[in-house]
Amino acid sequence: MAEDVTERVRLGEQLKQAERLRTLGEFAAGMVHEINNPIGIISACAEVLGRKLARHGDEFHEYAKTAKIIEDEAIRCSSIVRNLLSFAREAEMNPGEVNVAGLLRRTSEFIRGKASELGVELILDISDNIPAIIGDRDQLEQVFLNLAVNGIEAMEGGGRLHVSAARKANEVRVSFADTGPGIPTQDIPRVFNPFYTTKPSGTGLGLALSWSIIERHGGAIEVDNVSDDGGARFDVILPLQWHTGREQTTR
Repeated sequence: MAEDVTERVRLGEQLKQAERLRTLGEFAAGMVHEINNPIGIISACAEVLGRKLARHGDEFHEYAKTAKIIEDEAIRCSSIVRNLLSFAREAEMNPGEVNVAGLLRRTSEFIRGKASELGVELILDISDNIPAIIGDRDQLEQVFLNLAVNGIEAMEGGGRLHVSAARKANEVRVSFADTGPGIPTQDIPRVFNPFYTTKPSGTGLGLALSWSIIERHGGAIEVDNVSDDGGARFDVILPLQWHTGREQTTR
């Protein structure tokens, strides 16, 4: 006798991920204000110190340069803290009718310049029969932008980013597939963990925040490599039916 437990395992992993994100959110909410204030003071003092040192000419050039590094790193820390705050607060949902196809085309216009600059060909394959869904337009746009930019930046020597969207039964599936090096198999279960990143200057919060947003829409994000030769693919799955807690709307 055999039993297919694939769906049960997938749901179990989603529950574990949700619990990890909730735990981090509770921790971040308690710490973020306490951390942000001293970071702001450090940044301001480094800026003032750098300006004063710069007035003394080349003799103090190295010291002024060091003060600028302190200021820049403090600003980067502040950015991380702001991302943590956004993650911890779980921004209020403003549900409305969302045209997924239109939103994706709008997103593509935002990223087309960056793609061209890095030698990435942007390919859109968006079905015409996608019905409108109920969701938070701004938050979904944030997710689409994040996944698209991640795909573009993963292809350092250029490549192709294939963005597709279609209706599958009672859900909409949006896919972002790149021709980059792909994700190491052992790291795939960790990509949505907070602070996991392969970028030298990344915070590792973008994917965690994206996962949290889609989960609050009643959907999921699946990730895998396109083939054994590389290329990563992120699939955003959004239900046509979304439960807000008080009412249920079907498009």
